[in-house]
This record gives sequence, structure tokens and C-alpha cells, in this order.
Amino acid sequence: MPPKRPAVSPSVAKKTRKSLTLKVKLDIIHRHKRDSIKKAGETVSSLQAKRTTCTRDSAMDKMESLVEMW
Repeated sequence: MPPKRPAVSPSVAKKTRKSLTLKVKLDIIHRHKRDSIKKAGETVSSLQAKRTTCTRDSAMDKMESLVEMW
């Protein structure tokens, strides 16, 4: 059986835990109620929705697969 690893490796620093203050949490809640966060999310999602995809013809796919095998 291999030996146990040390609890804290000397080369890896321990991660500090990030916490939000009550003031920041209340600010997030109030902004959400005012829909400012929702509006910001809608603008980002509408930009992503503008991406278009190009559909390929099945005959072209079949022809390319046959050319690859050749």
C-alpha cells in the first residue's frame, strides 16, 4: 500500500474562501428586483442568438465521404 499523502502539500497554497458581505448580497437582490440584471442578461443572450448555422446538402455530404474513401 502506498504511503498517505501529506495533508497540505508544500508547493500548493491553500485556497482562500471567498465570501460576499451582506451589503453586496442585498445589492444583488435589489438589482435583480429592478430587472437591471435581467436586462443585462437579455442583451448578452440576444447577441448569442444571432449566430447562424449553415446546413449542408445531403448529396454533398455523401459525395465528400465517397471522395475521402477514394
